[in-house]
Amino acid sequence: MRARNAVLLVSLLGCACNHKSAEQQRPPDPAKITQFYAYPNPLPAGEKELRLCYGVEDAVTVELDPQVDRMWPSIARCLQIEPVRKTYTLTAHGKAGDTVTKKVEVTFGPPRLEFLDVSINKTRVSPGEQVSFCFKAKNATSISGGPGTFLRGGNPQQDCLIDHPTHGTTYVMEAKGPGGQLDSRTIEVDVR
Repeated sequence: MRARNAVLLVSLLGCACNHKSAEQQRPPDPAKITQFYAYPNPLPAGEKELRLCYGVEDAVTVELDPQVDRMWPSIARCLQIEPVRKTYTLTAHGKAGDTVTKKVEVTFGPPRLEFLDVSINKTRVSPGEQVSFCFKAKNATSISGGPGTFLRGGNPQQDCLIDHPTHGTTYVMEAKGPGGQLDSRTIEVDVR
């Protein structure tokens, strides 16, 4: 009886040592590109830098064509680049020798629209007291806003919105650019 138990024990131990678990037999997951994009895209005319961002999973190496910086696998990474081409290709290599690629097209748009030198003379006034909301807008084709009246008819290069509020008022200025882009500013005035 003792010899049979010893043989059975040896057989069980030998069996457990000679087989790999299901986890060890599973092939590695293929490499994935989870994200690859350019920002801002379109790149405003006259600007030279954009962010090229990528994310990969289960990759051992990554490469970018054209090469712009040292690359490594990351779930989220952005590179600040000056575009030299319209198309960028990201390639990720997996543990099992697999390869996956993704392309991004960099487009170029109109110049960036933005408000500059935005100021207001007072944010607290007595009823009927004058408020001057002055501004300059870069690359704007038109300005709208209110309430109030523009001193120069809404000139994007430099103008002021004048009002005499009798109660708390929110002033909104909106600039429109050549590509239809919008920029806005909001200022609240308290009347006491």
